[in-house]
Order: sequence, then structure tokens, then C-alpha cells
Amino acid sequence: MNRGWRLFAVLCIAALDQGTKALALTQLSPDETLSVLPFLNLRISSNFGIAFGVLNSSQINNWLVLAPVSGILLGFLYWLMLERQPGIILGLSLIVGGALGNVIDRLRQGAVTDFVDIFAGTYHWPTFNLADTFLFCGVVIVLAYSVRNRSAHAGE
Repeated sequence: MNRGWRLFAVLCIAALDQGTKALALTQLSPDETLSVLPFLNLRISSNFGIAFGVLNSSQINNWLVLAPVSGILLGFLYWLMLERQPGIILGLSLIVGGALGNVIDRLRQGAVTDFVDIFAGTYHWPTFNLADTFLFCGVVIVLAYSVRNRSAHAGE
């Protein structure tokens, strides 16, 4: 896959994330919870911190989070542009596209919009968004291909 298609895929992933967040913001009020399934609600929240709401405080300077995240994003983008293995390209595209979606939120709003609330009884997983799902899936794919490739090379 040439580099142009890789960038296109990243932009499509980020656009899909931004579209779902815009839909959630227009369809849900900040104090509303919409029950979708017995274990799934949709509700708006703002994440000022990092993964899973760590350091989630509006007092955190947005640039203290945005600067290192942007640097890491650029590192993954560089890796994506150099990578040759299709499986790892897929995983990196999901990682970069998801991270870009959340960076766009930070630049536009100062926080990441989350709206997916999964729970069991009274235990609630930290609210997340589609970008977080893309990031998670991308990491799993990259790790799976890396382990598979390592195993294949160990048998040589």
C-alpha cells in the first residue's frame, strides 16, 4: 500500500471518529444517559486527562497532555510510512487515526469527547469513544503480528 493510501486511511479513521462524536454531541445532552443494551449506555463526558481518565481534571493544562501525545503520534506516523507488512500497516493506521481523532478534540475543545459507557452492575468501565476503540484494536493487531513474526523468525 503506497503512502498516499495510508494517509487516506488514517484521515478516514479520524473522520469516522469525529463524525460519531459530533452525532453524540448533537443527540445527547450533557446530563442525559441513553440505555442501549443491558450493559451499554451512551452518555457524554469530557476527558481532560489521558487514557481511561487518568489525570482527568479540567485544571490540567491541555498542552501538557497534547505535546507528548502529538510527539508520539508523529513517531507512529513515521513508522506507518516506513512499514512494509500489511498487517502492521493496518494496525498502525488504526492507532494513528484514533490518536489523531482524539488530538483533534483536544485542539478544538480542550478535552476529548467520550460517550460509550459499558458496565456490569454498578461497575462502569471508563467512558470511551470510537477513537479509543481504534487505538485498542490497532495495538492488538500490531502486537499480534509482531509476536507472529518473531515466532516465524525463531524457527529459521
